[in-house]
Amino acid sequence: MNRQRALRITAWLAALAIISLPVIAVLNGWLASDRWPFRQLSVNGEFRHVSLEQIRAAASKGLAPGYFAVDLERVRADVAALPWVEQVEVRKRWPDQIALNVIEREAVAIWGNDQLLSASGELFSAPGDEFPQALPRLVGPAAQRHEIWNFFVQAERALRPTGLAPSGVVRSGRGAWTLPLAHGGSLLLGRTDARNRLARFTGVFQSLGVSNPTTLQLADLRYANGFALRWQAAAAGDSGETETPAAAPESSAPASPAPQPAESART
Repeated sequence: MNRQRALRITAWLAALAIISLPVIAVLNGWLASDRWPFRQLSVNGEFRHVSLEQIRAAASKGLAPGYFAVDLERVRADVAALPWVEQVEVRKRWPDQIALNVIEREAVAIWGNDQLLSASGELFSAPGDEFPQALPRLVGPAAQRHEIWNFFVQAERALRPTGLAPSGVVRSGRGAWTLPLAHGGSLLLGRTDARNRLARFTGVFQSLGVSNPTTLQLADLRYANGFALRWQAAAAGDSGETETPAAAPESSAPASPAPQPAESART
């Protein structure tokens, strides 16, 4: 009795294997992969820098195995490798469609000389002919890119009432902050208390009633009780420069300092 039952179970298992094997083979692409090709490729997304042709070409490289054997992760990775692509979702739709949802990177700043910073805080490279120039330029340690970008955003907002606009941020290896200005000047903020120094500067600068803020060539904010300003003479044909302390510096500092753009002993 037990032997008959065992034979019956064995027969059922064999039949199940015979029935299942073709299904497994099709699902794994062992059989008839050429009978289930993809005939439709749909792409959803808004693009400024990456083209539909680039996306379709990248995705098509992994579609040859057909509907059942396609490696969706490979298709996703091939499209994600395009310079301006940030995120890709890939889905199959019966019977012959592959659907892509693609999110393009948004560049918010130039990082150094040859990279871009995305809105999500990632660094990426782009071909030279696609490299945007009308963006702020940030310089500093890559690990501090989030802090440097946030500092630029705050500085831009803080300087807006003064008529000055930062064109980027430089943070030295020693941690000193410098704000290059859009008209060519610079603000030196030093290594410590940079945000408070900037806030103090903007308050005093507005009270000066400067008619043409773009004549400011250099502002050294690295003093404990004030800062020094260097002006470019605004008169036509006059290339002279003037320096005036905007507030009294510490007693150890000169009354009319001549700060240099490079980092000095001040912090």
